[in-house]
Amino acid sequence: MKISKNSSINKIVFRCDAGNNPKVGTGHLYRCIHIAEHLVRKYKINKKQIIFICKKGREFSISKKILYNQNYKTIEIGNNIIDNSIKEAKFISSANGNLLIIDRIGTTNEKFYNILKTKFNKIILFEDKSKIRNKFDLSINSLVFPKLHLKSKNVKVGFKFLLLPSILENKVANSLSNNIFLSFGGYDHNNLCLKVLKILHKINKNLKIFIPKIYELNLQGLSKKHKIVLYSKNDYMEHFRKCNIAIISGGLTLFDGIYLKKKIICIPQYRHQLFNADKIKKSFPLFVIKRSLKSFNTKILNKFNEIYDNKKLDKEIKLKKNNIISKKNYIKTMKYLEKMYEKSLN
Repeated sequence: MKISKNSSINKIVFRCDAGNNPKVGTGHLYRCIHIAEHLVRKYKINKKQIIFICKKGREFSISKKILYNQNYKTIEIGNNIIDNSIKEAKFISSANGNLLIIDRIGTTNEKFYNILKTKFNKIILFEDKSKIRNKFDLSINSLVFPKLHLKSKNVKVGFKFLLLPSILENKVANSLSNNIFLSFGGYDHNNLCLKVLKILHKINKNLKIFIPKIYELNLQGLSKKHKIVLYSKNDYMEHFRKCNIAIISGGLTLFDGIYLKKKIICIPQYRHQLFNADKIKKSFPLFVIKRSLKSFNTKILNKFNEIYDNKKLDKEIKLKKNNIISKKNYIKTMKYLEKMYEKSLN
C-alpha cells in the first residue's frame, strides 16, 4: 500500500510514558517506538507526522530524551492530568491524528472512550484491564491479563502477542559460563541490582557481570573479584546473547531470555510479573524467587550455584521447544497493527 509522505492523514499519535517510576519504567515507550519504526519503514511515513504524548516533569524526563534521540516529536501532558480522565481524553484529541495507540497498564472507561472515538479513526489499546476494551478497534494484552474474559475479535490476550525486537535478530553468539546478565527493567525501584551484586560477590568464581548503565549504581565497597560491565541500551542484546545466566525481573527482558534460551533466575517486581513467571515456568525451566522472602539472599546464592555448571539443564533448555514466543506470532501481531493503520486512513 503506497501512501504519500506529505499527506496529513498519515499521522499516528502515541500515548505512553517512561520514567523513574515503579509503575512506568521504559518498556511501554520502547514498544511504541518499535511499532512506530516498523510503520515508518513499511509505509514510508515521515517521522514528523508521528506524535508521542508523554507526561512531563523530572520523574518522566527520560521519555523526552529517548524520543529526541529517535527523532520523534513529543507533546508533554501535565502530571496533574489523571490517566483515563475526560481532561486527558480532550488533551489527546487535540493532537488530531488518524490512529491513536495507548500503551500503559490501566483501566479505561466509557466517557474516555466516547471522547476519543469522535476524534480518531482507529484506536489501539495495550495492557488495558477494563471491561469496555472490546469497544476499541484493537486491544492487546500480552503482559497483563484481565480477570474478565471478553469474547471479541478486537481483543487479543496472551504471550503470543508480545512484540519482541529480539525475534528479528539472527545474530548468533556463544554464551560463556562465567558471563552473567542482570536487569530489572528500565527503573530498578527496589534496588535489586545492587542487592544481587552483593550476593554474587560471595560466589567463589571469576564472573563477568553485565548491568544497565542507566542504574548509576554506587559500586564502591564491592570487591574487585568479578568484572562489572556497564552496558547501554544499544548494547543490550549483544551482551545478553553472550551470557549464560540471566538474573532478571518479569518484564520484557524475561521473554528475551526465554527466546535466547538462557538459564533464568526471575525476581518479579510487580504482581503481574509474578503471575506471568508462575505461568511460564510450567512450560520453560524458570526459577522464580520472591524478593520478599526472608531467605532471599540464601535462595539466590544456592540457586546460582545449582545452575551455574549444570550441563543437564543447559541441554534441557537448548532442546526445549519454544511454545511462548515465535517469529510467526510476531509477524501476525504486527499485521493486526498494520491493518488498523491502513483502515485509519480511510
